[in-house]
Amino acid sequence: MTSISVRPALNAARNDMGAAGHCLTVSDAFEGRDVTRSVRALIDAEAVLTRAVMRIREARATLRTFNGASNA
Repeated sequence: MTSISVRPALNAARNDMGAAGHCLTVSDAFEGRDVTRSVRALIDAEAVLTRAVMRIREARATLRTFNGASNA
């Protein structure tokens, strides 16, 4: 029986979400004092969250492919 693990992708997504949280903290720290830095941190958070979503989608697709192959 073949096994598959998506744990590395999910761990990477979890790390990305932590990094996004850090970006949001940085944005909040500069709010009202340095709008440019605050906005840049928000853009960084969006990029990191987008990467996390892509990793989760890849893991889901991998599981679907594996499930389809094992049911055939």
